[in-house]
Amino acid sequence: MFFSRSDGTLSAVRFDAAELRVTGEPVTLLEGVTIKQQAAVADLSLSPTGTLVYLSGEAGVQLTEVAREGRMRALTPELRFYRHPRVSPDGRRITMSIAGDVWVYDIAASTLTRLTSIRSAVTPDWTPSGRRISFTWIGGDSAGVWWQPWDASGPPERIQAASRGAEFTPNEDYLITTAREGGRWLLRAVPIKSDATRKPFTVMASDIPRLPRISHDGRWLAYVSEETGRPEVYVQAFPGPGGRYQVSSGGGTEPIWSRKNGELFYRGGSALIAATLQTTPELALVRRDTLFLINALAGDVEAGYDVFPDGRRFVFPRIVSSNAAPIVVFGWLDEVRERMAAEMRR
Repeated sequence: MFFSRSDGTLSAVRFDAAELRVTGEPVTLLEGVTIKQQAAVADLSLSPTGTLVYLSGEAGVQLTEVAREGRMRALTPELRFYRHPRVSPDGRRITMSIAGDVWVYDIAASTLTRLTSIRSAVTPDWTPSGRRISFTWIGGDSAGVWWQPWDASGPPERIQAASRGAEFTPNEDYLITTAREGGRWLLRAVPIKSDATRKPFTVMASDIPRLPRISHDGRWLAYVSEETGRPEVYVQAFPGPGGRYQVSSGGGTEPIWSRKNGELFYRGGSALIAATLQTTPELALVRRDTLFLINALAGDVEAGYDVFPDGRRFVFPRIVSSNAAPIVVFGWLDEVRERMAAEMRR
């Protein structure tokens, strides 16, 4: 089985199709494969005869601050593969993933500091207190949701195994994550603090949401569902009970709540939309405003952009250039088989 990572590596791992489980360790086959910017997957194709065609090189991505009116300024001059930026609760720092590791950017000091060195860390986010950064460790025995003090004053700790993505309730008593249970993925609320009265519970199982996001007051869950045949943004009460409400129209994804109650941002096609919601006496849409067009990397497990605490500025990994070149490899599958066999002999 082949798979790619956001750092541009392509790997293979032995997979038992009958048991639906991985039976070996991943083997890196290629590096420097271009990642499709909107889909976050490797840009390649493999023919039935074993010929591989792929793009090699990186897209030029710049960490960019965008005002609500559309004015832009570069936060970092260096072009790198920035992914999933998240603004700290105090608005002073931004965490993000770069080539499979978590980094922290200090806005005032203009310094970019690496937090992890594992090449398997994605979708970082701040805890509501701003003291820690969570991330998903992908692959291997360490897979799951981890967290670590943002200033590296302590080691990383795994807080939930076999899970991906992390949302925290405002007082950090629950972690909202997509967890694997009984062979399927469920959106679960898992207690973080030691308290016998708190139990894990399933937020949603019949219609598993993508890109879930909890409002800052902890009352509402926004998520993306494709039950209509295309992605749309929905909101429902958290933790429930209650119905759900469709916010987007004509397609929507990557919801992010403003700290201003009743305002939800999302991507609609190539534009950023601000939806104003009425929450009493019942949930209802007041209006949708198109803020600006964006040329930025999309998010997969979590939104690919974020909003500052003032609700007036956003941060995006903006695509500004590309140096990718096509490469053709004949008989590539023969090479793969030799590499996999050599790994088994070690």
